[in-house]
Amino acid sequence: MARSGRGREDEIRAHVESIRREKAWIDAGSTEFPDAERVKLLREAFQWPPVDAKDEDGYSSRNPDDLVSKLVELALPRHGQHVGKIHAAWSRAIGLSSRRLSRRYRYAPNDRLLKSIVIAIVGDRMQFDEFLVEAKRRYGLVIGDAEGAHLVEAKSIDQAELSENRDNLEARLVGLGLVRRLSDSCSFVENPFVSEVDAAC
Repeated sequence: MARSGRGREDEIRAHVESIRREKAWIDAGSTEFPDAERVKLLREAFQWPPVDAKDEDGYSSRNPDDLVSKLVELALPRHGQHVGKIHAAWSRAIGLSSRRLSRRYRYAPNDRLLKSIVIAIVGDRMQFDEFLVEAKRRYGLVIGDAEGAHLVEAKSIDQAELSENRDNLEARLVGLGLVRRLSDSCSFVENPFVSEVDAAC
């Protein structure tokens, strides 16, 4: 179950403030310069406060407990900014989004992801329509109008868009050398690694 924003804030606060319960933090109280030791522990754990020669924010003169509170204050809004970027960052990392034919990132699989899907699905070669059916069965990818028939019936998407999507994927796979067209109505998806092994035999 997803945690609420408030729950995540409590976790961040608890994580940062837990440093006060650590043995090293407690032991620092009996050293000659307890504040300096605790600031050192903060830097080791969180890379904070920043080491800045100017120290415009006056961190060097603050009590370590105040520094912990300040770190919590800074971490909460920053965490909120990063959570929003997780989906975009991960979709780029796995190849689900790219800048293909666009200045901005959008949902368009990159070449590496397409090759990975072909290699995972196709043993030697497979008819293109069968490949689309298998991509939907294994990964839930709705690419063409046959696989998206239920979406067309529900009027969630236009059939022409799915047909265009199918044609675009076929053209991309042809460009990558992963599809061979034998006629207008017959295309085969080929696993390049299996083909290379066969050629070597």
